[in-house]
Amino acid sequence: MSTSAPTRLNRQRCWDNRDAYYACLSKHNILSPPGTDMTGIKGPLGAGSFAEPRRSEAERAQHAAQERSNDPCMRERDAYEGSCAQSWIEYFNKRRVLEERQNKYFADAEARAMRR
Repeated sequence: MSTSAPTRLNRQRCWDNRDAYYACLSKHNILSPPGTDMTGIKGPLGAGSFAEPRRSEAERAQHAAQERSNDPCMRERDAYEGSCAQSWIEYFNKRRVLEERQNKYFADAEARAMRR
């Protein structure tokens, strides 16, 4: 993606490709896009640094590259990453995990309330 401000068409293309990629991940029951650095994201869905052993920056990069190579939605991912700014990709990916965590908390709270 170029460094100029995205046009309405560029933004729509980014969102459409993001949605297609996330639909593919959901079809494969994958929450966090493979290779996404979720360091600092805590909780039951993406336990972040608590779930991962401490790694150096080089080890994290190598691990991310290995995970990315196993992404079952690589075609959709390439379109997504090719049409969106890197900062948007990082935001969207982390937001996806956070929204799923929030949905799980709400479902758990509702289930507890129904048992009372």
